[in-house]
Amino acid sequence: MYKFRNHLTVVPAQALPRVLVDIFGRLRSRHCSTVLVLSVLNCSPVPDHAATTFEVYAISFANMGDRPLSAFVSEGDSTETTQVHCMMWLLKGSNGRSVLVDAGFQPDVPSATGSATKEYIRPDQAMLSFGIRPEEIDDIIITHMHWDHVDGVDLFPNAEVWVQKAEFEYYVGDAWQTGGTHRGIESRDVLKLVRLNTEGRLTLVDGDDQPIMDGITVYTGPRHTYASQYVGVSSAEGTVVIASDNVPTYANLETGSPPTTTFDPNADLRAYDRMKQIASSPDLIIPGHDGAVLTKYPKIAEGVVRVAPSPILETPTGLSSVP
Repeated sequence: MYKFRNHLTVVPAQALPRVLVDIFGRLRSRHCSTVLVLSVLNCSPVPDHAATTFEVYAISFANMGDRPLSAFVSEGDSTETTQVHCMMWLLKGSNGRSVLVDAGFQPDVPSATGSATKEYIRPDQAMLSFGIRPEEIDDIIITHMHWDHVDGVDLFPNAEVWVQKAEFEYYVGDAWQTGGTHRGIESRDVLKLVRLNTEGRLTLVDGDDQPIMDGITVYTGPRHTYASQYVGVSSAEGTVVIASDNVPTYANLETGSPPTTTFDPNADLRAYDRMKQIASSPDLIIPGHDGAVLTKYPKIAEGVVRVAPSPILETPTGLSSVP
């Protein structure tokens, strides 16, 4: 960013040529002196406000056990299995903000099965381990409207909820009409989001590459659901990409195979390439259901790992570091 000393205008560096042309035109029309023109040209960098960074935690709130890899990876080997966990992600901001990516599910949701509730802890109870009360969660970013990611949204009474506008509109309307599809969507979860909208607590994000708050940007492109999104998070390690179910397992990235549930597999593959460009490291792309996440990063409690920063710099309130 640059600030012109004689004009209190702050502009992006990449916009300088266009802005200078505009200023020269206005100066010429006002018969300004050469000295003033030179003063305008004397511009100096002005540091941006320090960007908010986040600690990033992956939390397993339910263990679905070993599942065939082919259930998550197109053309995956049906004889291979992977340990599947239901995940949510806590982002603790340097500005004091507490943000969830996805909200998990409650035990009475119709789609939940016995295997899905193994080692289950209700999402709001999981926050207590961090010394965070449910009402202290500031925001929830919904990556997509499948039941296991959105059903717990009403457990956090003060959170602003963010979802893609196209995702919301499709699953409120056309998904339930002839020719539509609502696989993985619970009608009760749709009604929860509609209610949040009427209460003024739902923000509809309109499209790709949207910085929704300092340090957090959401991206579209993959089609696991109608208009799913993934999240880029600024951390001390660099940019973490929380892919959620757009990348169900590490095997999807490693083999270049889209998820089995998708509207457009080619769009998913293009998104994978883009995620690799956005993330500061391939190790900072976090899949949605892969139990390997729990062994890849430092464990700080049962079912909780710290993705960034790593190694652990300090132990969060209420948690004990586990070797």
